[in-house]
Amino acid sequence: MSLPLADLRVLDITVARAGPTAVRQFADWGADVIRVEPPAGRGGMGSGPRDGSDFQNLHRGKRCITLDLKSEKGRGLLYDLVEGADVLIENFRVPVKHRLKVSYEDLRPLNPRLIYGSISGFGQDGPYSDRGGVDQIAQGLGGLMSITGVPGQGPVRVGVPISDLSAGYMNVAGPRGRLWRASCTVLGAPELIDDPARVSAGLNEAGVPCGPVNDIGQTMNDPQVEYLGMRSVVHHPERGDLGVIRNAVTMGDGPEPLGSAAPEAGQHTDEVLVELGVDADRRAELRSAGII
Repeated sequence: MSLPLADLRVLDITVARAGPTAVRQFADWGADVIRVEPPAGRGGMGSGPRDGSDFQNLHRGKRCITLDLKSEKGRGLLYDLVEGADVLIENFRVPVKHRLKVSYEDLRPLNPRLIYGSISGFGQDGPYSDRGGVDQIAQGLGGLMSITGVPGQGPVRVGVPISDLSAGYMNVAGPRGRLWRASCTVLGAPELIDDPARVSAGLNEAGVPCGPVNDIGQTMNDPQVEYLGMRSVVHHPERGDLGVIRNAVTMGDGPEPLGSAAPEAGQHTDEVLVELGVDADRRAELRSAGII
């Protein structure tokens, strides 16, 4: 018996961890996954040694080819694959995929039915969209570190790479505390101790992933969060307007995936039972018996 996704062909041009993890779901359920990697010596994939358990776990069940996507001929071969593919997934920084000419706008004319999945640290547009993002940066900016650990200890990174942890990336997450002051002093720049925003801006400008450790309030007021419209409002009949975090998945020009406020217990019992054809007398009987 074939697996449920056996009729799909998926192109994997991802790196590090978040992208390969997404593609692995397709491979596990039977899709024909073709992983595209650069030729030897032309860039790592950020998943550790190839014979290591991490790499083997992330990329199981896939086929693999090597293509130099920086070359016209390499891109041409990828384009040939795109014409017969069902899905392509990438997690390059936004400027990189446009530079390589593998963006959705580049590939859609080759295959209008292609489902193109993008994963990025900060979204496809907005003030942070050009930045690289790794797990620690997301935990710091997202406020998660501020609520992890014990009182008085300071921010702590969650032990598992819940966003995207990739070996070999350099990042500075957490411009506070003794380590921050010591680092500035050792680097001969004590004037930066009280100016973390300047450091963050400078490192990001230089292409070094970097970000502050925010609390939840700072996170929700961050320019990127505001730009992406991650804070939405739903109306509750008793509690009024409530601030909620919208679904991070968007569907191009489709409607925002946001419904109503969380229901009260049994709020829709009668509505649903009417749809099932249960009349008022029967509902009263069920309610009297404590069944509904």
